[in-house]
Amino acid sequence: HSVAVEKGGCFSASSLVTLAEGVQKPMSHLQPGDSVLALSESGGVIFSRVLLFLHSDAELKSTFLVLSTENGHRLTITPNHLIFMASNLKLYYHEYSASFASQVTRGVYVLICGRDGHVHPSRVVSVSREERIGVYAPLTEHGTLFVDGVLASSYASIDDHRLAHWAFGPLRFLVGLSQ
Repeated sequence: HSVAVEKGGCFSASSLVTLAEGVQKPMSHLQPGDSVLALSESGGVIFSRVLLFLHSDAELKSTFLVLSTENGHRLTITPNHLIFMASNLKLYYHEYSASFASQVTRGVYVLICGRDGHVHPSRVVSVSREERIGVYAPLTEHGTLFVDGVLASSYASIDDHRLAHWAFGPLRFLVGLSQ
């Protein structure tokens, strides 16, 4: 295990993101410049450009949490990655807070992107652990992305999504200029 994975957070190589073209792509094939399904600060479902990878290691074996929802979504994520959740049903996206995936338990609600292109709550029905090879942490322009259909943050280690997004602002700006 690397310190980046133990202290930071990542998604598995097989985790899927949805591209602007509507196709799904495994995290291991995602490239800077790709636009992925994300959530804007105003709560709209958008496509956000991948600027860079905060971590990318195809060979690293790590322990992942597998969060399964009532709608059939299965998110594979490391425990220290941020995910948007609420302890009970909330109807509005801004009522969900970013917390470490390790804090997700059966019965909490996460946000998913429905077939209608809108954000909906979905109850977590199980949490399990799996060993997998390959860890990836893409940084998007908006700091969010839907992975395996579930809304997650680009950030880890700091349990404050807004603070992390602010702290990475200069990097997002500089990388955005170079692309």
